[in-house]
Parts: sequence; structure tokens; C-alpha cells
Amino acid sequence: MLRQSDDTTPAGVVILQSRAYGYQMKRGDVLVITVSTGPALQGVPALKGSTLSAARTAAQKYGFTVLVTRMEPSELSYGTVLTQSPEAGSMLASGEIIQVTVSGSITVPLMEGETRSAALLLATDAGFDNIEIIEYPAADPSQVGTVVSQSPRAGERVLYDSTITLLVYVEAPEATASPDMGGTP
Repeated sequence: MLRQSDDTTPAGVVILQSRAYGYQMKRGDVLVITVSTGPALQGVPALKGSTLSAARTAAQKYGFTVLVTRMEPSELSYGTVLTQSPEAGSMLASGEIIQVTVSGSITVPLMEGETRSAALLLATDAGFDNIEIIEYPAADPSQVGTVVSQSPRAGERVLYDSTITLLVYVEAPEATASPDMGGTP
């Protein structure tokens, strides 16, 4: 397989083959194909504001690769491209890399008042996998297994790898009576 730039053919498309279509190949025959690497230099597409998936698709059309160099907090949806380097319109050769920074923010769900298992499900469904549980003795047995507090607070936008801390009521240990030593004081 050979590679060659071609101003009219996108990267990855066969532009030439050594045998005509329909040629009967025999064992040991060699078929050489030439694959386009696209134009020698191409304009970098605008990726800012698109999803990471859409950015990768757009870049691949020109033979570029997208590399995520950083995830940052943002009000934009998780995975949205915030910055790119080089900028849109810059000229690159096929096969080069476009570096992007993407939003790594996720909104913290409301977990207070939920059961422990429901809160864990809410957190993992939102995209969190670093969850810390702190157990606290409940004064009221009906509150056992309920999330009483959470950090960060519901509605906050935090990085996807932030730790979510849940304070969960558990059964209070039973008070033990002092053993009677059976003697007179």
C-alpha cells in the first residue's frame, strides 16, 4: 500500500490500483493500492462548541486526530469542546493532531432524603464514580438508610472526577448496661 496526497480526494480513499477491475488474480500476484492522504495541507475545522464525538468526526474527515489535553469546569455540557489548538482555519498536514480542552463538568443531583442505594444510583447515573459514604447513628429508627447530607450541594457543577460525600443514617449502637459485679459498694 502506498500513500499519496491528493487535493480532490479525501484521506483514506483508494485513488489508484495496479490491476484493472475484473482482472483475474493468480496465487502470488501482487496488487498495489495507493491511498489518498487528502490534500497536502488542509484547513483545520472549527471544533469549539461541538461535542467531543462531533469534533472527532469532523477532524477525521480531513485526516486529523483529536487529542483531549485537559478537562475543565464549565457551564457547558460535559464533553463540549472549549478550546482547540491550532485554531480553526490554520493549515495542517493530514495525520496531524488537533489538541482540545473539553468541559468536564457534571451537575450534582439531589440525593438528600433518598435511600443509600437510590442516592448511589443517582450519583453513578450522573457520571460520578468517586463516592464516599459517611455513616452516622440515627436517633430515629425510621431514618436508617437515608441520606441526611451531601457534599457538594445539589445543583452545583463540578468536575466529573470530584468526590461526592454522602452522610447516611445507620442504626445507633445499642447502649450496653454496666455489668453488675454483685457486691456492696
